Amino acid sequence: MIDAGGGMMCGGALFSTESPAVMQAAQVFVPGGDAPTPAEARLTYCRGARIRPGTLFGRDIACPQVVDLPLVQQPPPRRNGKMRQAAGQRRTVLMQKPGYVYLHLRTQKIFVFRLATFLLKSVTLPPNTLFATNMSVYHTPVLLEESVNLLDVQPDGTYADLTFGGGGHSRHILSKLGGGGSLYGFDRDADTRANIPDDGRFHYVESNFRFMRGALRLRGVTAVDGVLADLGVSSHHFDATERGFSFRGEAPLDMRMNRRGGITAADVVNGYDNDRLARILSMYGELETTWKIAACIDRARKAHAIGTTAELVAAVAPCTPKKDEAKFLTKLFQALRIEVNGEMEALKMALEQSLKVLKPGGRLVVISYHSLEDRLVKNFMRSGNFEGRIEKDFYGRAAAPFEVLTRKAVVPSDEELARNPRSRSAKLRAAVKI
Repeated sequence: MIDAGGGMMCGGALFSTESPAVMQAAQVFVPGGDAPTPAEARLTYCRGARIRPGTLFGRDIACPQVVDLPLVQQPPPRRNGKMRQAAGQRRTVLMQKPGYVYLHLRTQKIFVFRLATFLLKSVTLPPNTLFATNMSVYHTPVLLEESVNLLDVQPDGTYADLTFGGGGHSRHILSKLGGGGSLYGFDRDADTRANIPDDGRFHYVESNFRFMRGALRLRGVTAVDGVLADLGVSSHHFDATERGFSFRGEAPLDMRMNRRGGITAADVVNGYDNDRLARILSMYGELETTWKIAACIDRARKAHAIGTTAELVAAVAPCTPKKDEAKFLTKLFQALRIEVNGEMEALKMALEQSLKVLKPGGRLVVISYHSLEDRLVKNFMRSGNFEGRIEKDFYGRAAAPFEVLTRKAVVPSDEELARNPRSRSAKLRAAVKI
């Protein structure tokens, strides 16, 4: 979109309208007239406009449309948060639709065009600019500098990012790799394909990280210099309401990271008996009196199947504490998500395989977001097993496979917490293979 200062904004990236590429493109779109100066082009109205990653980076974007409308001097007034046209005046806004930008120029035309088409066809961007924009929309990387520094990236090394997501950590690793280095990014969510960087050193693996060793061997890699995992759920999954990860709003009760198969949260809620339901709520959500919660769910599902997040929230309302409602629902949804995606089993398999694929001196760096994950990671790095049991050799010496680099978990700084509140529960641990 074009602002009053003559800049063009898209997903956080600013481009000057004074650049020859932009002015030349503007001249193409203005029939029978000169290209407007930056001061002559400004935003009229863009209420609630959002550019989704799939639209911005897709190739099926419609061509620009030209619409004849009278010259608009002022944006229409708003009443009660909606656009209203003053009585007796001609309507000046054509439509409201996310992904469109409304501009008025000092001509007798208003051009409604897709901003993505304008940028992709008319503006030459620096390398990876589009990828950086998409990454920031998808997910904000947590403990970025701290985690990559602990990974100790070597220019000619081989590394695995087990949770590619928005590509923030992968992008930073690539910036430290030389021409002979390589990075393998794992993710089972097909949505992350939109974030793949245009870099020959990067290899995308659409797979659950529990199959890390087999996937690497399939690509001719038997050992790596470092493994990084940023566990948990990306901002994209919480913000994409239709995925059902958030208890805010109403959406299908899905919660699958990989939507191509597997059980959904609705299957768990409606299909598990009370004892099994109470067990996973206690084990994965660390909730109290889970038998009461299971009884509330059972009572509701006997009336009708629970199919949406709002119906689940309503079902557990009788046993939801009023003071800690958000915390209670967060733990409830966390337990269901872990069960649906088999997250704890996948983490255990990935940690065990990391010990086999890491070279001596290779590093394991993990960011966890709740105590269940952190406990497994801490015990494994300290002892090589998930119980934290220290094995000893014949002479009574500890036989731990790792040397722990972080005695205490690294947590986000106050500055990062202010910038990204969702990072508040993150804990970073790192170890080097002996």
